[in-house]
Amino acid sequence: MALRSWFRLFLPALGLLSAIPANSRPSSQAASTPGPTQLIARYRGLLPCADCSGIDTELALYAKSPNEIENTRYVLKRTYLKGKGPGKSFAESGTWLLMRGTPDNPDATVYQVKDNKTGELTNFLKVGANQIEPLDKDQRRIESKLNYKLTRVGASSLANPAAQNCVDKGGKVDIREGKNGQYGVCVFPNGKECDEWALYKAQCSPRK
Repeated sequence: MALRSWFRLFLPALGLLSAIPANSRPSSQAASTPGPTQLIARYRGLLPCADCSGIDTELALYAKSPNEIENTRYVLKRTYLKGKGPGKSFAESGTWLLMRGTPDNPDATVYQVKDNKTGELTNFLKVGANQIEPLDKDQRRIESKLNYKLTRVGASSLANPAAQNCVDKGGKVDIREGKNGQYGVCVFPNGKECDEWALYKAQCSPRK
């Protein structure tokens, strides 16, 4: 089996956006008109490999700015390591979306990348502040004892637009623990609280 094909078994693409649950709407769409971009996040890690010692994987995300997820672009590089000597490398690029929600957690943050050449979609779940991991074809976490996490490297960081919107409106983000994991609540000086994503979608007002 070709290495690229094998890798796709572990980073399966999502079918169509229409298959995403109703609460998993993209929070931002890639702009159709190209423009200046900057590196806002870079993740790297050694992923499992069936017939090599590991896949050195690096995902770089670009956008207009950390707070403006427009004109998006990504570069995904994979190097298949085989003992001594340099491994065989592959690279792909395209656009990406910042999305909210998975079947297991409606408050999850997902980065969905789309390969310009093949049109294939791959989804990465944000895990904590500094790590992401690929999801399976059903947009669920891969059940394995092996490491599938990529860790952020460098000083770049990707802002959560809902959290930034909360701060811009004079609130403070409070991270809380729910039955589906962590979620953010925007707390205002007047005591009003809004789910950060509800506020972002104008479904909640900071006024009483």
